[in-house]
Amino acid sequence: MASKVFSHLVQLGVMKPIGDPSLDSGQADEEGVFPSFTAGPIRMVKIGFGTGFLSVPIFMKLFRRLDKSRARYCDGCSRLQSEIKYGSIDDWAAAKLPLHGDWMWQVLVFPTKLDEECGHRSEYCSDCLRKHIEAKMEEQGRDVVGRLTCPSAICRRVLRYEEIKLYADEAVMKRYEKKHQLWFTPGLRYEVPKLKSHGSFRIMHPPGPWLN
Repeated sequence: MASKVFSHLVQLGVMKPIGDPSLDSGQADEEGVFPSFTAGPIRMVKIGFGTGFLSVPIFMKLFRRLDKSRARYCDGCSRLQSEIKYGSIDDWAAAKLPLHGDWMWQVLVFPTKLDEECGHRSEYCSDCLRKHIEAKMEEQGRDVVGRLTCPSAICRRVLRYEEIKLYADEAVMKRYEKKHQLWFTPGLRYEVPKLKSHGSFRIMHPPGPWLN
């Protein structure tokens, strides 16, 4: 499957083939030896296969990138970053059809799917968006459901469940799903900690204004 994904992306012109001249520094070291190829960072992604998913390694170093003049600045990590050269959003969406799954949005440097929904270019890279989601989970606890927003100061649109699932870490998403179930299951009850010496008490699940 990994070789199929690689071949598909090379054919699309999104990824460089092994042996591409740009991957070779072309310079020998102080002993006159040319360095061997290094794969660089590898990202494991879930790709649809049959009725399930497979974990497949993606060699991030092999992606073709936009030149520096088109790089974007992230307000979260204060870094200038170069996006994958994937063309238009429509091109990229069509490209994923033979290999379905959200992975092709997750490997992008910036949260393009969020940009599309919010109507503005994201001021945060995908990594910082993941950190934003996790931080809000810790900060707001159970109340994060229905209140987790786009981190951009000019937007603050409430993120949909599918968007959170697309960009949150797997472990963070499992925690969010538990909170989501708590809020959206009618009549569900939950434990509210009281003073340790008095144990805990139960209250009914309260409706939130965003559930209407």
